[in-house]
Amino acid sequence: MAVDDYEELLKYYDLYETIGAGGFAKVKLARHILTGEKVAVKIMDKTSLGDDLPRVKTEIEAMKNLSHQHVCRLYHVIETSKKIFMILEENLLIDEDQNLKLIDFGLCAKPKVCS
Repeated sequence: MAVDDYEELLKYYDLYETIGAGGFAKVKLARHILTGEKVAVKIMDKTSLGDDLPRVKTEIEAMKNLSHQHVCRLYHVIETSKKIFMILEENLLIDEDQNLKLIDFGLCAKPKVCS
């Protein structure tokens, strides 16, 4: 872990153990330093994303525009020259009221509008 890539993230969050990993990202548990709130940090390496980088940006834009009680909230995005950090609600699938939460849009495709 290169400190330079994580410098901005570590200003706001204490990073803990890895709680998930996929083809494009690793997810770590973190805690917001000022509020103490636990969050999930999705960490993506831009170089390994290659041609999928535009799809990641689409996922981020989709999540920025979504606000729904059953969709995991995107709190913060930190981008460096090599990494993208997405700070999300803690990576839980079911909330305290047993409601299912969508947590990953899997590099979603944005549908084209037909004229």
